[in-house]
Amino acid sequence: MTYSGSVVMSCRLHEPTNRIYLHATPSLTLQSGARAIQDKQSIPLQLAVAKDLSAADQDLHDLHGIPLTDVIQCTVDSSAPLQASKLDIQIGFRGPIDCSGSHRGLFAPHPPSVNPQSTSAGGKGKREIKPKSGSGQSSSASGVPAGLMLATHFEPSYAHSVFPCVDFYDTKATFALELSHIPKAYIAVSNMPIVKDAEMSGAGNSGYRTVCFAPTPVMSAYLLAFAVGPFACTQGQFVREMASHATPTSTKAKPAAASAAATAAKGPGVAINIYIRDTSADTYPTDLVLKSVIAGLHWAEEYFQTPYSLPKLDVVIVPALCLGGVSNRKLSLRSFKGLVM
Repeated sequence: MTYSGSVVMSCRLHEPTNRIYLHATPSLTLQSGARAIQDKQSIPLQLAVAKDLSAADQDLHDLHGIPLTDVIQCTVDSSAPLQASKLDIQIGFRGPIDCSGSHRGLFAPHPPSVNPQSTSAGGKGKREIKPKSGSGQSSSASGVPAGLMLATHFEPSYAHSVFPCVDFYDTKATFALELSHIPKAYIAVSNMPIVKDAEMSGAGNSGYRTVCFAPTPVMSAYLLAFAVGPFACTQGQFVREMASHATPTSTKAKPAAASAAATAAKGPGVAINIYIRDTSADTYPTDLVLKSVIAGLHWAEEYFQTPYSLPKLDVVIVPALCLGGVSNRKLSLRSFKGLVM
């Protein structure tokens, strides 16, 4: 399975230069047409694996665990260098979805037997799901393989295996994520709340949606996360003031209603949403998970004497997640087994 997309990176140069370094694994195909936008001018970029890194730069990448083969040099004509000012870098790309069970980068836990032709990501992050026609395998009404679920694991430096970026853990930015070609019955979750969820138009887009998320706080790339699938949602609320005020609900919603349930908790507290594949919703103790999450937040507040400052906390239960769990800002992935032991 593969996906495609595009990324826009905004930065500020402090001195003129004709080259910029980014990170992307060899598994990513960086498409032609990469450009730098500066002072309303579109400047072509030549992309190649960096060959002339200094010893200090090589040591820096070793420190962050990033192979030198993952360092991409973006070059412009030396006679017209980029100036010391704001700059946007636009790059299209295509890459594989991990189905090996290693659960790194963008992965499909327990992938369906159908082999999707492509899944797309772009415009500050987009994803598209389109299986091969005539496969003879089970699929949903939108044409997506039945039960297909996608999730991410970027820690400590796997973000650049999914999209070009600067993947040093101490280099931070804000991230505005947009996922496209999401089936109508599917739910997409990420670090931040949804700000736009609209049906797509045009030929071949019937039954699909585009989902846009609010920009994240300034954070490292490895903290970015998202998950897409036919989720059911168990919803509750954590009230910050006193532990006795937290009254978790046990509202379980199938995919069609789960999106509304996920946004319903908008009181003075923190919305807690437990997502699980809809086929497991009636057999997995999501109520227990919800109570445990709320109890854990109260314990952390009391122990550290620091209030939980974020507006939501989502937990996605991933089948057979080999890592046990992956914690990201406002979105946590957990394995089936790890949550019931």
